[in-house]
Amino acid sequence: MTIEHDIRYNDDFEVADFAQIDKLFRSAGLGGRDPERYHEACRRSYACIVAWDGDRVVGLGRLLSDGYVASAVFDVAVHPDYQGRGIGRRIMELLHESVPNSTHLLFAVPGVKGFYQKVGYYDCKTGMIRPSNPEKAAQAGYIEWADCAGADAQPV
Repeated sequence: MTIEHDIRYNDDFEVADFAQIDKLFRSAGLGGRDPERYHEACRRSYACIVAWDGDRVVGLGRLLSDGYVASAVFDVAVHPDYQGRGIGRRIMELLHESVPNSTHLLFAVPGVKGFYQKVGYYDCKTGMIRPSNPEKAAQAGYIEWADCAGADAQPV
């Protein structure tokens, strides 16, 4: 598909159709998002950047931060028809600009590591995650279940 329109970027997620955003995430392979809960997640985020083609949301990314030391990038998604046009890169630039001197962390779905390396991310040798559902996280490829199976971890 050839797309001739100009893409515009802003933080005006309040006017977005969150059912459309759910479809965006599904089409980009990130799984669905409950529209009502995800709208609230965007409200609570430090930054939420939306990429628009007319009135259609074609990309989105959000960032959580203390505004100074640490930030975490979540949910960067670009519709497959629009991938490869620099939209994801621009979303990342705008998220980084919102807290320029912060250390930025991120979690990504398996298979997209190369994209994040191109925008300045490195493998973290000491990173860990405490998923709300370890079995589901292992099935999705986020963690190695074997790494946890032998541990005597107790939720705190």
